Amino acid sequence: MNTQGRFEMDTPMTDGVFPVTVDDLNNYGAGAATKTRNAKGDYSFNVAASQVTVFATSFAGLIFRTGMLPFLQEQFGTAAGVAGPTAVANTSSPDAQVGVPPFTGTTGLIPATGFIAKGIKIVNIALKYRIDTNPLSLHTIGLTRSQFTDNSAAAPVATDIIANAANGLATAARANYYVTVIPVAAPVFSVADLNDIWLEIDTTTPAGGAYRLYGATVRVAFNYN
Repeated sequence: MNTQGRFEMDTPMTDGVFPVTVDDLNNYGAGAATKTRNAKGDYSFNVAASQVTVFATSFAGLIFRTGMLPFLQEQFGTAAGVAGPTAVANTSSPDAQVGVPPFTGTTGLIPATGFIAKGIKIVNIALKYRIDTNPLSLHTIGLTRSQFTDNSAAAPVATDIIANAANGLATAARANYYVTVIPVAAPVFSVADLNDIWLEIDTTTPAGGAYRLYGATVRVAFNYN
């Protein structure tokens, strides 16, 4: 059945993931890094000894939301014979219920007091990499929101989602690969307009050391309805 309204949900899905591969990353540092096919299905940025690299990518192509007027009316009629909550039993808004349906009984309507934030909420980032021979001299990661304003002489306002720091990243060399999960301390939906979100990984390899950066898996909650 079609309506002239739209379906909206308050609760986001929590199982969103999207990959960041070497094809998405660029090296903005002074040191050399080479995109390499190490083996079938094994592609990475390979960094030799004594190099200072700054890998970064923006989360372009994802659909964020800025917020729109919520559509709160019920569409298909109620026990009162009209659309929307009324004083008649069993016609209250779903927002008035607590818990997972089915429900027993009804409660009064609790009207929304503002827009519900929707779109994408970044929860954590799992970085995939390898450290060979000698420990890294530097290994940090950060996630930044850059906010632009029209006709402003100032640089974009940079706000940390994850402050650029070690954040649990390994520096020790080992034969096996690393997958390090970096959580967002206080995840929120990104609802600002005219902003870019940038992931940055900074590394310094020592003499006799090497590094491979494979990319990341970004876990998100999302709500497009």
